[in-house]
Amino acid sequence: MSAVIALSARRVVPVAGLTLVFSHVLDATMLAGPAITLARALEPAFLTEAGWDPGMRVLWLPAQHPLLGRTLCRVDGCPSTVHGTKIGGLCWQCFSRLSRAGMSIDEIVAAKQLPPLPNLNLNPWTGPVHCVQKGGVEM
Repeated sequence: MSAVIALSARRVVPVAGLTLVFSHVLDATMLAGPAITLARALEPAFLTEAGWDPGMRVLWLPAQHPLLGRTLCRVDGCPSTVHGTKIGGLCWQCFSRLSRAGMSIDEIVAAKQLPPLPNLNLNPWTGPVHCVQKGGVEM
């Protein structure tokens, strides 16, 4: 096991047996060793802005963040990321749905407002999962 690390003004100094709590990094967890050095370098405001949840230990990058974010599909209520620039600011699922409904790429791009999403299940990892009834009719 490596020695526990503490910071000094000039250099990193090993301090045996030192453990500290950095609740903004990992809630209810004692950190030791190089983890202390890393935790000290992470500002609470940055972690909050980036979407870090220290209790759940999950990073939820906010879509609207200027550096870490992404462009969302322009269909109301769709949480998916836009795919490229040639399909009118839509995700693949919404573009495919509107194409199957008979809209051309030019109509999709020119439309000020697009048909809303059908009832669907939202999967936070992959985006919308369209529900289909028997016979292939979207719900």
